[in-house]
Amino acid sequence: MLRRIRAATVACVGAVIASVLITGAVSFVPVAPAAGAATTTTSPAAVQPARCTRLGVPTYMEFDVAGTQTAAVLAAQPDPSFVVLNPESGPGPNAEPGFVAASRTLRAAKVGVVGYVATGYGKRPESEVLQDVEHWRAWYGTRNVFFDEASSDRSHLARYRRYVKAVHDAGGRAILNPGTYPDRAYVELADLIVTFEGPAADYASAVVPKWANKYAATKFWHLVYATPADQASATVDRSRSLRAGYVYVTSGTLPDPWSALPQYWADELSATATPASCASAANPWTK
Repeated sequence: MLRRIRAATVACVGAVIASVLITGAVSFVPVAPAAGAATTTTSPAAVQPARCTRLGVPTYMEFDVAGTQTAAVLAAQPDPSFVVLNPESGPGPNAEPGFVAASRTLRAAKVGVVGYVATGYGKRPESEVLQDVEHWRAWYGTRNVFFDEASSDRSHLARYRRYVKAVHDAGGRAILNPGTYPDRAYVELADLIVTFEGPAADYASAVVPKWANKYAATKFWHLVYATPADQASATVDRSRSLRAGYVYVTSGTLPDPWSALPQYWADELSATATPASCASAANPWTK
């Protein structure tokens, strides 16, 4: 899904800023609903829409110490609620200076920083997962963690409870990414959960389980790729109707739809701008 694959070379920084694109070597792989995941659905008309939609961004590229790439992320207003950093499908074997600087700059700008940790659908050794959680705190100064390749059935629930507890005990927030609606126990467990990850063509017919109305819209994050510029605003609007409190829409396509910011980055930020009625709420990701 969100695993990072290192590129042999890094794109020219000047080209990055000139086009407001950030090149990297990242791949999101769509995930089909797992066995046991909830499948009861309802039409958007029966869903309580999200009143406030915020932007969460996976920014998987190389960050230099000078902060060039960070400046590109913050070039337009308003700023996203949070970004997910990912040096090497996790924090890496050692602290990387560019990412340390990026984390510091983003947090100073009141943008939440979330560290990527792969979990292998519940199969990665627990000690490795928890070590990555600690490295994000110790090396990059963030207590928030994005648990990728998350299981969606109850057989691994106890393991993910321990992962989330480790994050909460350190004062952070935890995101789970099963890429689909999981057993609802995972929704109750996570602070935020990715319940859609796929192309805009599929998003047009996406539906929501009836039980999702029980939870705040801020529990759900939708990741939509292959979205043409003329559909971007409508896709953000659709995320509200599908009760997603957080969204990210991009023009990128397979095999690496998440390898760059969309060409309509500034417009997307505007489309997800917090309305006055929501502006008073503090950003929970800036811990």
